[in-house]
Amino acid sequence: MWIDFGFETEEETMQHTKYGDYITLYSDPKIFGNGKRITSKALDNKICVFILIEVLKRLSKIDIPLNIVGIAIEQ
Repeated sequence: MWIDFGFETEEETMQHTKYGDYITLYSDPKIFGNGKRITSKALDNKICVFILIEVLKRLSKIDIPLNIVGIAIEQ
């Protein structure tokens, strides 16, 4: 099984893990990598909603003859 921990180098990964370590999902958000990385449960969904909100904020500052609506659906 390949697991992406988000570390930049193998050396950094091995500082925090070793072969044979048990892996479990830590559901609370965590900041690591000198504040450059985060991990959280369902982060992909959260980032999508964040991007949607940011796009709508920027579009609200532009005078365009359209009504734009953003929708996020929980599945």
